[in-house]
Amino acid sequence: MSFQNDVSNALFNMYDVRNMLEGMITKSDVDYVSDIKVLEVPKDNDGSSITIGDCIEDVIYFLEQYDKG
Repeated sequence: MSFQNDVSNALFNMYDVRNMLEGMITKSDVDYVSDIKVLEVPKDNDGSSITIGDCIEDVIYFLEQYDKG
């Protein structure tokens, strides 16, 4: 498989991940239930304002630009 095919495959995988994470998940704890948008969760526990969604969009943008040429 060529590097170009690897990049295209990575791009399609990131589209799939983004699409699956766009929905809501439910986090159940002992005494409460809350809805969380996974794409809006911070990318780490270090107080970052950058979200998982931001990271996915950055990777997709990079792969799209690379795939174009």
